[in-house]
Amino acid sequence: ETIQELQDKHIPITDGPTQSSSGSRFIFIDAPDGYEIELIQRASGVAIV
Repeated sequence: ETIQELQDKHIPITDGPTQSSSGSRFIFIDAPDGYEIELIQRASGVAIV
């Protein structure tokens, strides 16, 4: 859902989507100021530490 919204707005995904061993998924996008932003979807039952 989020990936489609980003694509609809012509925001390029610079890496991913990737799934970690815990089942969480993540992508990276570039911010206009040159920073890279990581968007994470945590797997069900995975705690944020």
